[in-house]
Amino acid sequence: SSSAASDVYKRQFHILSDMISRKILFVVFSLFASYQFADANDFNYIDSLKKAEQKAPNDSIRYEALSKLAIAYSDSAYSKSIQCWKDALSIAKRNRNREQMAHVYHQIGYILLRKGEFPEALLELKNALAIHEYNDDIKGAAQVYNDIGLIYKNWGRYEQALESHLTSLKHFEAIKDSEGASMTANNIG
Repeated sequence: SSSAASDVYKRQFHILSDMISRKILFVVFSLFASYQFADANDFNYIDSLKKAEQKAPNDSIRYEALSKLAIAYSDSAYSKSIQCWKDALSIAKRNRNREQMAHVYHQIGYILLRKGEFPEALLELKNALAIHEYNDDIKGAAQVYNDIGLIYKNWGRYEQALESHLTSLKHFEAIKDSEGASMTANNIG
């Protein structure tokens, strides 16, 4: 009887073990399939943006397509993202659109910050800052000062980081942007 109970226990164990293995296999397969589907969707989205950019009837639509393409690449392919932003910058410069130019410089600077290329990031952000200040765009300048502070913080230059963050905070407070001020205050610590 002890042997029979043991055999029953072993069979139940194998059945349970087999069920668990099948469930794990199902979960793994499901995750893999959803990843492949998401990847295919990302590819389709990127492909459609490339086509839109190539067939754009004017600079405005081409700039928008390049901006969306740059954002689509921004988490996975930094160099492609930067190239799209540079192409968008060429359009902005050709059209003398300072607001777009500042936006592009800021985006390139932020990507370079994420890559850890601090001197290059700082140069791009300072280009954006100069344009924002020329345009009297206080919010744009505040956002750039905040990111300059992040560069200095990650670079280990804490006094310069604090100075940039305080300047950002002052700008956000001047325009009563509580969300921006809170973000910058959080970066101060």
